[in-house]
Amino acid sequence: MGFTFSYPCEQNAINNGVLQRWTKGFDVKGVEGHDVVPLFEAALKKHNVPIKVTAVVNDTTGTLIASNYADPATQIGCIFGTGRKLIQTPSDSGCNAAYMENAGSIPKLADLNLAPDLPMAINCEWFFGEVVLLILGAHSTTNTKCFRERSMISRLTKTHLDPASRLSRR
Repeated sequence: MGFTFSYPCEQNAINNGVLQRWTKGFDVKGVEGHDVVPLFEAALKKHNVPIKVTAVVNDTTGTLIASNYADPATQIGCIFGTGRKLIQTPSDSGCNAAYMENAGSIPKLADLNLAPDLPMAINCEWFFGEVVLLILGAHSTTNTKCFRERSMISRLTKTHLDPASRLSRR
């Protein structure tokens, strides 16, 4: 079974995901720092559901892969308005995109000796404030735009429940 798990995880294989931290207001004790796959499989087994997880993906990566299966010309998967309520707390309202890239173009994977033309899904996270900044800053000069972006990101990040989680995604 494919398992969509939309929380920051470190993945060293397609069928594992070590939860880095809970987001979106969740805080289940004893999960952070652990592979969520065996935990999920154990919970399923406890209810007599004999399922093996073969892949863990983020919702946006799943959208990209499923859409590409239906239409091979699909190049991007997007999710808008994830996280908390978009209007009430825009600094905690995420958007997400995923796209395909060749492994040879990803420096982080260089030591894995993968075929350079091997397709890899890249998951990008950003929050609503960054989208607004891109729209608002599109017609300004570079210096003004950069200053305004740094200023706005600083203000939005300070209002976030877990500012470090947003900074680590940049």
